[in-house]
Amino acid sequence: MKIWNYYKRIKGLKAVGKYNDSKQYLEIRKQPKLDFKLQFVSAIDYNFIWKGWAGVKSIYTTQKKFKPRWKFN
Repeated sequence: MKIWNYYKRIKGLKAVGKYNDSKQYLEIRKQPKLDFKLQFVSAIDYNFIWKGWAGVKSIYTTQKKFKPRWKFN
């Protein structure tokens, strides 16, 4: 999903710069609660894969009812 197509649904976000410009960014207005209306699916800690990597990759969905295509045994 492209954030530029999604941000308009969220109060307090504003795109600054021209569309498809590398200098375009999102401006977030300070507020007590910021709701992106996303549901957490999963996360991967890269350091568990290889000691030289750092960071976490998180996966979210915009679907209200999300059913993964995989099964855990």
